[in-house]
Amino acid sequence: MTKHKLFMVGGAKGVGKTMLTLEAAMACGLGRIETGKIVFDYLYRQLTSPTVNDYVTEQILAQHKDLILDTHFAQYSDREEVDKKFKRCLEERNLEQLTKKFEIYPCLVEVKPKELLVRRTKDLKRRVVTMGCILEEMAFNREGYAMYLTELGKSPFVLVNNKFAEAKSALIEWIQTPSMK
Repeated sequence: MTKHKLFMVGGAKGVGKTMLTLEAAMACGLGRIETGKIVFDYLYRQLTSPTVNDYVTEQILAQHKDLILDTHFAQYSDREEVDKKFKRCLEERNLEQLTKKFEIYPCLVEVKPKELLVRRTKDLKRRVVTMGCILEEMAFNREGYAMYLTELGKSPFVLVNNKFAEAKSALIEWIQTPSMK
């Protein structure tokens, strides 16, 4: 059985994942899932079973096509302060479930911390705008990303989103070029 492809595009809040994944999904003819919307659905419906990670996994597994996933590699709440403990998003067992149906390719999106601070200052989503929280969130996403790479046996692909058009082109090329993964 041929597996579908799942391109996991993750990183800190405000690095440009949503616009990049929207554009790449259209350009490459992929389905798109935003894990943040799935989590909000879970919370809105006040579900307690399954766990939020299992619910996200179920929603991804329900798809029967190649996908691009707008996600995070670590959990982080804007209401929490610096010195929070690291907690990855999908657990290892969730990734194992996904690998039965998908060939997974993780991509970490980053920007310079000062640029992310500027973006968050202008953002209407009312995110925490302190350098300490930004640095911690970026470090947590790097840590989670490294775990995913190890568990999946994949090579890293870190996309620096300083110029959107260039980042979009690089993401599309990565998706369309099997030798890059």
